[in-house]
Amino acid sequence: MTRQRPLRVGTIITSLYAAGGDENRLVEHLKARDPDRVDHRMVVVLRPEPEVEAAPGSLRRRLAARSFVPDELGEVPLRLRPPLPAPLAAARVVGTTARVVTRLAAWLRRGEIEVVDARLSLGTTLAVAAARLAGNLPVVATTYGPTYFEHRGRRAVGRAVYGAVDTLVSDAHARLDDVSAFVGRELRTVVVPNGIEPPASEISPDRMRARLDIPPTAPVLGQVARFVEFKGQDRTLAAFQSVLKAVPEAHLVLCGLVESPSFFERLRAQAVAAHLSDRVHILPWPGPIGDVWGVIDVHLHPTRYDSSPIAIAEAMTLGKPSIATDVGGIAELLVDGLVPADADAEQLAAAVAPPLRDQALRWRWGLAARERYEARHTPRALAAGMEDVYLEVAARKASMP
Repeated sequence: MTRQRPLRVGTIITSLYAAGGDENRLVEHLKARDPDRVDHRMVVVLRPEPEVEAAPGSLRRRLAARSFVPDELGEVPLRLRPPLPAPLAAARVVGTTARVVTRLAAWLRRGEIEVVDARLSLGTTLAVAAARLAGNLPVVATTYGPTYFEHRGRRAVGRAVYGAVDTLVSDAHARLDDVSAFVGRELRTVVVPNGIEPPASEISPDRMRARLDIPPTAPVLGQVARFVEFKGQDRTLAAFQSVLKAVPEAHLVLCGLVESPSFFERLRAQAVAAHLSDRVHILPWPGPIGDVWGVIDVHLHPTRYDSSPIAIAEAMTLGKPSIATDVGGIAELLVDGLVPADADAEQLAAAVAPPLRDQALRWRWGLAARERYEARHTPRALAAGMEDVYLEVAARKASMP
């Protein structure tokens, strides 16, 4: 049956944290949405925080640029409230949760929402409760694994929340398998790959090389990722020392948001101790990330844990070859350049050196990566995939007695 009007979908998200992969995925989805299929609305639970809004690439600014302004509940994060003794703090959590769920249910009713779109673990917990209170609305939840609920005190809640969701969505089969294993039974799941636009830049690659003091013709190995230990920048730095044996003129660029300042400083100290300060450039670039991508010839992402990294998709949009560890859904992204999850520095260097030395090889890999991007990872492909899920869930709900 053909719908006579767009489906009303309401997204519930706790915050628009500028660094998060899911939040970036949501922005790309909303920018490419088809308003003839889905009337999409969004509510953010937590109030904007100045330090988050001041960060480069604020998601609220990016949404506003596309004329999408979310509603705001304006809740103050618990970590910013005055401390209380343990019993009173627990009571405050219960009271805050009840108030938020009630307000979310009222928002769903006012908007006559037909399908609830829930994001991440806490957002899904609130969304499931609000959807039931608002009239047993169906819930589509985006997840990247059950890590949040694996804490002993949250396991029962997590199993109940996942069990109440109509369809679970992720960007990788591996993460959905993790959730099914956590719950202990098969769930209704769908993989919708990430979709992004090529990262923008403001300065040319030549000017960026000059700023970093990288010679015009030096091959550059790079990793773009949040500075947090599981992303593996320490592994990249260790591998680079071996890469220099095969490609002595190479430089290394590590760039991203500093989520762990102690890890960031440890990396810098590691480069100094290895006498590589003139070859290794570790920086939280304040401009568009496309400025940094412009100088990278080969992308290395030896992550210890991931789903479907946005950085690999960014490299694909720009025709850059990637070498990455076989964790999460990375094998679904790469044809060339996949290395074992436990690869050591020598194995990583052996995988990186050939494309770093051979421009023709990296062009071939990069062209193939760009073709995969065009086929599966554009913003419109992401939006269409999510819209298909919403419409299927709504049709299934409507067919129930």
